[in-house]
Amino acid sequence: MIVAENGIANKLDILRPRYIVSCVAQVIEALKGGVDVRGYLHWSLIDNYEWTQGFRMGVGLCYVDYSTKKRYLRPSALVFREITASRSIPEALEYMKEPIKLCEFRICTEVFLICDECLGS
Repeated sequence: MIVAENGIANKLDILRPRYIVSCVAQVIEALKGGVDVRGYLHWSLIDNYEWTQGFRMGVGLCYVDYSTKKRYLRPSALVFREITASRSIPEALEYMKEPIKLCEFRICTEVFLICDECLGS
């Protein structure tokens, strides 16, 4: 199995670092359980154009200033770099392993996602 296009749109990059760590932690658990995971591909390296949202979503590990074409690493890129360099989740990032509930974050986002617990389900 290859985990492909796994990521989250989060322009401010508040959720993505923890999202990456929690997803990779699940991949590691799957490997320990005998699942034949051959790869993990994060979505996406740079912000890309989404047909309904344009460039507003902020999906990339790197922010792109389209007026200058310069690319800037977001904090999540640094987290992903540490994971890939160590081929594991570094001890300093262990606290991020618990899967996130997007409702835990009281921030203004362009897309609102609400978990079942918050809906009373």
